[in-house]
Amino acid sequence: RVQRAIANEWDPRDCDAAVALLASCEGVLGDLDAAAVVHAGILPRLARTVNEWDPQTDPVPIHTWIHPWLTRVSPESLDAVAAPVRAKFAAALAAWHPLDPSALAIIAPWARAMLPGAFDRFIATHIEPKLAACIAAMPIDPAAQDTAPFLAVAAWADVAGASVVRVLEREFFPRWLSVASRWTRAGASYDEIVAWYNGWRDLIPVSIVD
Repeated sequence: RVQRAIANEWDPRDCDAAVALLASCEGVLGDLDAAAVVHAGILPRLARTVNEWDPQTDPVPIHTWIHPWLTRVSPESLDAVAAPVRAKFAAALAAWHPLDPSALAIIAPWARAMLPGAFDRFIATHIEPKLAACIAAMPIDPAAQDTAPFLAVAAWADVAGASVVRVLEREFFPRWLSVASRWTRAGASYDEIVAWYNGWRDLIPVSIVD
C-alpha cells in the first residue's frame, strides 16, 4: 500500500509527507522493507520528477525536495538522481554571467550532496570558466574602479575556493601588479598606493587568503 501511494499519489516536491509516512511505517515494515520502499518507490519517483524539472522555470529550489532523502539513502544511490540535475544545471549555465547571483544560491546547497569529486568537477567545468571570463573582462583602473565583477567572483569563495584562487592567480593578480607598477612609475603618492592596496586586500575573502 505504501509503495502504491508513493508511485501513484505522491508529489516528490512534498518530501515531508513521504518522509513522515515512511517514518510512521518503519516500526511495521522493518529496516529492510523501508529501504526497499525507498529504492523501489522513492528514488524512481524522484528520478521521473527530475526529468520533468526545469531549473529556469521551476520556482521551488530542487535541493529542498531532494536533499532530505540524504538521511535515508547513500550519496551513491542518490547520484542516479543527482546526475541529471547536474546536466540540467550545466545547460542552464550556458548563458549565465557571474553578475547574476541566482546561480550561487541554487548550486551552493549541492556542495556536500554530490559524490566526492563530482561537485568540484562540475565547478571546474561549468563555473570556473565563467568566473575567469568575468575577471579577465574587468578593467583595473585606480582612477575609476568598478569592483562589481571582482565581488561577483569572490562570492563563490566559500563554495568553490580552489576555483576562485585559480581565477585570481591567472586573471587578476598579474594584471593588478602590472597596473600597480605603472602607477608607481607615473608618480602616484605612497598614501594613494597604500590605500589602493588596502582596498583590494579587504575585498579578498578571508577563506582564501591563506
